[in-house]
Amino acid sequence: MRTSTSVLQTHITDDNERTEPYCRGIIQQYAASMSMAFSMIIYLLLRNHVGNILFLRFVTALTSFSYLGLQYFCLFNSNKKSFDGSQSIFGSVFYLILNIIFLMFSIISFISIISFPVGVWGKKTIAGYFTTLFPLLALSTFLLSTSCSVTSSSFEFTTTDDIDMFLDFSALLCVLMMIVMLILCQKNGGRFFFAIVSTIPVLIRSYRRKHLSSPKYQGPTTIWRPAIPTIILAITLISYSAVAYVSLNTLYNCLEPFTQTS
Repeated sequence: MRTSTSVLQTHITDDNERTEPYCRGIIQQYAASMSMAFSMIIYLLLRNHVGNILFLRFVTALTSFSYLGLQYFCLFNSNKKSFDGSQSIFGSVFYLILNIIFLMFSIISFISIISFPVGVWGKKTIAGYFTTLFPLLALSTFLLSTSCSVTSSSFEFTTTDDIDMFLDFSALLCVLMMIVMLILCQKNGGRFFFAIVSTIPVLIRSYRRKHLSSPKYQGPTTIWRPAIPTIILAITLISYSAVAYVSLNTLYNCLEPFTQTS
């Protein structure tokens, strides 16, 4: 039984590896860290001006959401290629749910490139975007795509190298600390500190993935390995619910004058 499971996971890993050249052709090696760093630089240097300059808002949304949209499209594509028609009903339903989630994340991201800049960016809104929303989305997306296998046949944390695991858990800890500080503390400085710190493990992990890649986990499933992508995906779902609300509310406000006229 263990042998067949290992063979299936090896097949899934091979399928995911074959999609890597396609994804790398779209998303550059350091896209996640560059996206995070750019938004942080904008916040540090231009947070008093970004709310009044449409071009800055557009560039910020473009750098943040284009990475997210392309990455989730790659996850959607990878999940499609890994589907095994002989899976159980539960596996098929899970495959469909993952496909819907990844595709919706990708669509929402691309829509947000247009909807976010035209919205009203007050001081609290700017602080919320740059210290919490953008870093959370980038970090959770990076961890899902780099450190986890998120297909219907293999849904688990796949990192095996000790250094890579330290980097992954450091990034995940930054995510959890930002959420805790969002709930317990209204100040933005603490959340922004962890957002800045998180770019370090993301940058190093990106380099190691390219030049010092380690084999993915292919052993028997343990409880904690599926738990990690489940937690990350739950955080991402909540974050994208906020993104979808902002986008829909902005589009409604933009279209409302036309509907009243007609």
